Amino acid sequence: MRTPFVSAAGRSVLWLVAFTLFSALPLAAEEPFLDISFEQAMKDAATSDRPIFIDFYTTWCPPCKMLDARTWSDSNVAKWLQEKTIPLKIDAEAQAQLAEQYALRAYPTLLFLKADGTEIDRIVGFVDPDEFLTEAEGILSGKDPLTRARAKLEEAGETDPMARMEFAKKLDQMGRNEEALTEYLWCFDEGNQHDMSFVGVRLSFLLSDIAKLSKRYPPARIAMLDRRDRAVERILAEDEDHLLVMEVTSINENFDEGKNTLELYDRLKARDPHGRVVRMMQDDVFDLLLEYKRYQELATSWDIQAGVDAAFDRTRSSLLSRVIRGFRPKETQERQARYERHRMLREVGRYYEIFLGVGRLDDAAQVAQRLIDFDDDAQTYNSLAWHGYRTGKPIPANVEQARKAFELTEGTSAAVIDTLARVLHATGQGAEARGLLAESLQRDWGPYEQQKLQQAQVDLQAADTEAVQRSPAGYLLLAILVVGLGLFVWRRRRVDACAETAGERELV
Repeated sequence: MRTPFVSAAGRSVLWLVAFTLFSALPLAAEEPFLDISFEQAMKDAATSDRPIFIDFYTTWCPPCKMLDARTWSDSNVAKWLQEKTIPLKIDAEAQAQLAEQYALRAYPTLLFLKADGTEIDRIVGFVDPDEFLTEAEGILSGKDPLTRARAKLEEAGETDPMARMEFAKKLDQMGRNEEALTEYLWCFDEGNQHDMSFVGVRLSFLLSDIAKLSKRYPPARIAMLDRRDRAVERILAEDEDHLLVMEVTSINENFDEGKNTLELYDRLKARDPHGRVVRMMQDDVFDLLLEYKRYQELATSWDIQAGVDAAFDRTRSSLLSRVIRGFRPKETQERQARYERHRMLREVGRYYEIFLGVGRLDDAAQVAQRLIDFDDDAQTYNSLAWHGYRTGKPIPANVEQARKAFELTEGTSAAVIDTLARVLHATGQGAEARGLLAESLQRDWGPYEQQKLQQAQVDLQAADTEAVQRSPAGYLLLAILVVGLGLFVWRRRRVDACAETAGERELV
């Protein structure tokens, strides 16, 4: 029996959690940006013969906050922007029309524009101070973006996978999809042969870039799933290469094909339950088994209680080591502590869900109490309630947890309201759930929160409709509608037939 580890999908979520902790940082520094309109910036650029620089950000974007904290706060960067450009910082959601005008697809997007608004070039994503200054100087050198990108590739060497990948990204940003895909696929197919250190990048950042391209250019998805299928064939032919297994699971993760990973795992497990490839895949399928509610298999194949104990021990050990290394800035220590708590809450929450799913309610209650004793806050209560909801059969304790989270947040958290409404509905308290959502939607929320609550409302309505259709009364109503429609069609045909016969008689 295995002690659960964090799966590949879980590692992605943990990276996301790590990034989101930057939300504690300020949204933007006032300097070096100017508090003027875009129209005024165009006038100033024309009179000063300087380009316009715009940092397009969103309030929910972690890399945007990293730019504020690390790049824009750098004195050399600030000086360069103020001397060489007309620098603006624009919330892309607050000025959606302007963001749409420049076809922004990701944030942050850093635009360099001529005085008439024509784009010179752009940088997408976080860049540190040195990288920004190098890129920005190159942009203002007068060479077009593709020429500069080719020059960088030639300097690094045509077989350098990192340089080739950067060239592909530039083609991607310029909308040259077919060429970008060709370069990306070279990196995927040939990169490891030229640089073994590219292995990690190949199955993470490179796959992520290709997946993003596939949303605009479907051939990219077809190409990667074809490579996935060929790798699956090799694995089924008893090729036990660990990198090959990682390739399949990583492609499936990036292209939302988790079901394929699970199907491969099931086929291999049926052939040899204790085979080497099955063991290799177990960490990757943990979250997938959870998603498909295969709780009994998880409880049988993994030592869930050991996983709970290990998660608590790791968190305590990590927090203690950070206290010992107390020379770090207080904000850094607090941010890292939040990360450790986020990680443990997610991990232990999964085990709690498994205990609920297999009916081990006493074990579930003990895990819940340990979490609450460790961190008695709204996020803990909400997480427990949410995992109860995920089982499809939340228990009364989950309702109490959701209500406690709602009480602690005083109704100001859309995530908590979403959980409470869903748990109430799933436990037969639909009227209260619908009333809670209706009342909450009257408030002024941000776009993300508003969408979350609206989606909850849609999901609850769909569940109500499905429940009616599945009930005896629902089947009776459906039968009546079908029979009624049939009678209507039959009657219509009879009327048309009579009319046709009458017409023929008149002709005679």
